[in-house]
Amino acid sequence: MTLNISIFSESKKADVEIVEIKGAGHPDTVCDTIAEEISKDYSRYCLDTFGFILPHMIDKIGVLGGLSNCQFGKGEIVKPITILLNGRLSKNLGDREIPVEQIALATIKTVLRRIFLLLNVDKHVVVQNNLHYSRGPGVVLVPGQSNERSDYYTPTAPQGVMHARKDTVCNDTSVVVGYAPELIGEKIARDLEAMLFSCQFKASYPFVGTDIKIMLVRMGKQVSITCCIPFICIYTPSLEFYKAQKEMLSKLITNYLQTGYPEFSFEIFLNTRDNYDKPDLYLTVIGSAIESGDEGLVGRGNRSNGVINVTAPMTIEAYSGKNPVHHVAKIYSFISQKIAQEVYVKSGLSVEVYLVSQMGRSIHDPWKIIVKVIGALSAGLEAEISEIVALNLRDCDAVTMALISKL
Repeated sequence: MTLNISIFSESKKADVEIVEIKGAGHPDTVCDTIAEEISKDYSRYCLDTFGFILPHMIDKIGVLGGLSNCQFGKGEIVKPITILLNGRLSKNLGDREIPVEQIALATIKTVLRRIFLLLNVDKHVVVQNNLHYSRGPGVVLVPGQSNERSDYYTPTAPQGVMHARKDTVCNDTSVVVGYAPELIGEKIARDLEAMLFSCQFKASYPFVGTDIKIMLVRMGKQVSITCCIPFICIYTPSLEFYKAQKEMLSKLITNYLQTGYPEFSFEIFLNTRDNYDKPDLYLTVIGSAIESGDEGLVGRGNRSNGVINVTAPMTIEAYSGKNPVHHVAKIYSFISQKIAQEVYVKSGLSVEVYLVSQMGRSIHDPWKIIVKVIGALSAGLEAEISEIVALNLRDCDAVTMALISKL
């Protein structure tokens, strides 16, 4: 197989980054997490039961925010949060039924309980089941002829399952990108997120919720960060407490980052919409705006590398909930990032890897492969890059298994 690879180089990029991270309790992140965990749990069920993964796509999960009443020292949810269970999961293989709804509901509850310790999932969450089994376009009805897509999500026998084919084909015409190395603004944002979500931080500051958003702007050595940090009302007894703890958190974040990155200068802003006179504060019952009307959708949150960096190349396709067997937005995201990292380690040059798929084409053979390095290509490096690309596209089964592994 001859892969279609193009390799380019260019001069150094501008020293500017704009990076966003949506925390675990952000409605978009909640949707991404639910979608991804349902796909993993369903895939593992299929492997344990049938030996292969059946067709599914659960990448359209949505959430409709509830309604809460917050006061200092207490609060309540007065309208439940609604989870929109959108997508397709094969419900059977022949006469063997799959407990699709039970798998999905159990996963949703597990995810929500893990993210929101104060949320009564049974009382304050409603799941709207919109799962369906439509086969999608491609079935042309011709008397006396069969089409393998006719029972795509209700397969009658293993041989009718497209996913079981050795030469798996791409589900979509799409493009994904991976790059290396990790950019310094991303590293700073990730380190701050890791600190804010650490067990030690949560134990020390139980009044902080999980719907934290980080927006970082780096211009050379100057880093400006705006954080939205929800307070939990039962742990926030007064406005004075809110003010004092907000000031404390600002100093804590500044000291933490300045210690870790002494060569940078930091300015920190917290909860910039706060109005103490009204009062209008980021005060919540469970630690997230999901309780009070905020909505979420898969694909609007962090990219597969955990950040939203608009100053770096970014895959637009949603990653979470995609089928790990032949959905290119998932598989190629993993592979492109791995290729980029290996090329970076080999060359020491910054690199971007673009994989462009064609629907129906072998997943091992992308339509276009573009590798762009920042700097001059040394003798022999092109051949080494091509070998790295080929090796990573050879075994997609190993990629699938890595994608569905438990956290």
